[in-house]
Amino acid sequence: MIRSQSHVRAATAERAELEAELDVHLNAPHIVALREDIGMLTTAIDKYVIDHYEASDGYEDDTVKLTKVVGHTRRWNPEKLRVLLPTSLYKLVIDVKVNADKLDALVKEGKINRKKIAKAFEQTPNAPYVKRTDKSDRQSIEQEADRLKEALG
Repeated sequence: MIRSQSHVRAATAERAELEAELDVHLNAPHIVALREDIGMLTTAIDKYVIDHYEASDGYEDDTVKLTKVVGHTRRWNPEKLRVLLPTSLYKLVIDVKVNADKLDALVKEGKINRKKIAKAFEQTPNAPYVKRTDKSDRQSIEQEADRLKEALG
């Protein structure tokens, strides 16, 4: 169980060692066990980041940056729109679900006030996940970009 940033640092280092060992021993009989260990460490690290950081924030050290990412699903709530819009306009924007293109067109035409219907626009958070950025990869990409700039003059 990971309880602190020092645990994350140790688990990240252990994960990197296991991945290096996996690369070396591609045909080894214990490859399944290595993958399971890497998976368990990754799950524990990700859980710590998700539980202890806000969205767009995360853990960072010399070797890795772990960022908590939380997306959102956005949609118009047809029940709320029914209350907020006159029936004639409501029928123009509803098929079986809200037709966002028609609704946007009516807002642009000035037939619907965007502020009036703002309460009907909803977003629900998706399950958070952790974005893993290995710094060694990023540094090598930056170095390659610098080399290309120099070569192109």
